[in-house]
Amino acid sequence: MENLIQYVNPCNKAFHAYLQDNNITALISNLLEIELDAGVGSKIKNASLWFKFGKDDTLSTDIWDIEISLRDSNRQFMIEQFESVTSLTGAELQVYYS
Repeated sequence: MENLIQYVNPCNKAFHAYLQDNNITALISNLLEIELDAGVGSKIKNASLWFKFGKDDTLSTDIWDIEISLRDSNRQFMIEQFESVTSLTGAELQVYYS
């Protein structure tokens, strides 16, 4: 399993856009497009894009986890995760496809 650094910037842009407009539908759509691109040429079946929000993150957060969190009581935590990886001094986003 390797960190797909080529998708870090597009994902960061999607998270930053969400922080600006709070449009969950647009965020999920953007992340699904990135996931589709990551799957092109992959030999892995039924895989999905997932994230680690910094080196100390022990979770494997996928797109659906993000959507659910943004729609319930975990919303503020998810926003803090986005803010952390989109700031210049924040945590490093890691993107995986498996």
